[in-house]
Amino acid sequence: MAFFTSFARRKAVRKLAALPLSLLLCLAFTLTALAHDAEYGMWHGEQNALIIGTIEEIDGTLCRVTVNHAFTCGPEGAEKSVIDRMLPVDEIPASLTADLTGYDGQIFSYLISYHGKTRPEKGDFVLLSLDKKGDIWDAVWGPYEVSGTDPETLELLPEKDKGGTAAAWEVFIHSGGSINDFNSIGSDMIVAHIRQEDGTTVKKTVWEKAADTSDAEAAGTPESQAVSVTDGVGKTMAAADDGRAEEPDNRTRETGEGSYRSHFWPLIAVFAIIFLISTILGIRLRKRFRKK
Repeated sequence: MAFFTSFARRKAVRKLAALPLSLLLCLAFTLTALAHDAEYGMWHGEQNALIIGTIEEIDGTLCRVTVNHAFTCGPEGAEKSVIDRMLPVDEIPASLTADLTGYDGQIFSYLISYHGKTRPEKGDFVLLSLDKKGDIWDAVWGPYEVSGTDPETLELLPEKDKGGTAAAWEVFIHSGGSINDFNSIGSDMIVAHIRQEDGTTVKKTVWEKAADTSDAEAAGTPESQAVSVTDGVGKTMAAADDGRAEEPDNRTRETGEGSYRSHFWPLIAVFAIIFLISTILGIRLRKRFRKK
């Protein structure tokens, strides 16, 4: 019986010692599951503001931007994504200062540019994904140069250069952000899932590869750029078309006002408390049993 009791205690201590590692692994999995590409994040509200604007002034990486249009993400009445942290449109000012600092400390390169530009310039019409940081709005993802400021007619690329990503973006913008669920069918087709008033969805082809073009030309992306898969289907799009910068587009998101990470702080705090308690108990129990 003494052997059994001692063995049971050692087993309990081992399990208790393994608990902190298990909790850390669960937390890491939870945060890693949020990874996805730029388009999916922007279409589903992973920023405080998604705007069409005009660059009035540029000072280094700071841009003074007139806000011509601000988007919401997703159809009214639809269940919001866990990453949706958009501020109400009426909280977006008519003019703001955007920090477009890129990976190299210089101003971000365009992910897509209507005129084939590399970096933003004064007078450009831009699509920006921003987080509010006090008086400064910080770029969450790289900027896009668009053809104008009218959300019903603007283009991301001229028709002759348009690939699947640009076509999907235009559908999103022309719908005012209400159409935000896209599915890639291989490399040949992009389909939008459009929510109806009765809650059902219908599929509509928004882009299809021309028969005489290669996959890379049709997609408008480097051949190495893969289409992501989210929630079991290919909902996300490759993050580039002609005019894409060569920098990565999966910039680490920082915590802004209403950041999706703020929704996980209570969960993180619980994990941290349990981790500390179980670690302390494990250490004390090991010391106690060693003395015996």
